[in-house]
Amino acid sequence: MNILLCLNKKFINLMTSLIVSIIVNNDDELNFYIISKDINAFCLDSMRKHFTRSVNLNLIKIDDDFLKDAPISDRYPLEIYYRIFAPSLLPNSIKRILYLDCDIIVKGSLKKLYNMDFNNNLYIGTTNVKEFLKRFNQIKNKAPKDSEYLNTGVLLMNLELLRKEQNYEEIFDYIKRRSKYFILPDQDIISTLYGNRVILVDN
Repeated sequence: MNILLCLNKKFINLMTSLIVSIIVNNDDELNFYIISKDINAFCLDSMRKHFTRSVNLNLIKIDDDFLKDAPISDRYPLEIYYRIFAPSLLPNSIKRILYLDCDIIVKGSLKKLYNMDFNNNLYIGTTNVKEFLKRFNQIKNKAPKDSEYLNTGVLLMNLELLRKEQNYEEIFDYIKRRSKYFILPDQDIISTLYGNRVILVDN
């Protein structure tokens, strides 16, 4: 099972708690891919002391200068964009991966979600908006009427298909044109560009 985490050093303790909760509730082989610009091997070694069994921690260092024009705030740092570009940052051998926000605690098995059939979709996720708010976000973001608004804190990613279909020029162009309207930047981008290629599951 491949798990994606995107963060900076400030969230090390939260990430440790998340990984521990996954280990306790999942007996699969676990491969964690951590995309960060400031986490190092020493940080990973410190985390391992809290684990009850061995798991694979794979650190992917990123130079995020290419995101210099992306809007950020205290609540939404640059790391929120990493998941969008993960397909090109992760090893090509990985076909699917489950992204999780670091402030999550897993209370059960992830196996059923992780093994769901994509049915030629790009993402499997959840939404916390219905009816009016869904339409509001479609209008605000100039998204297709058949698009869903994803909560990107839990996101199963079809890496194989994303590598074939993602267009980074389209992403950067959308950020340039619409960034002043973003409320939840990563969710606005993913939901607008890919919201009609998703499967929704219950929260």
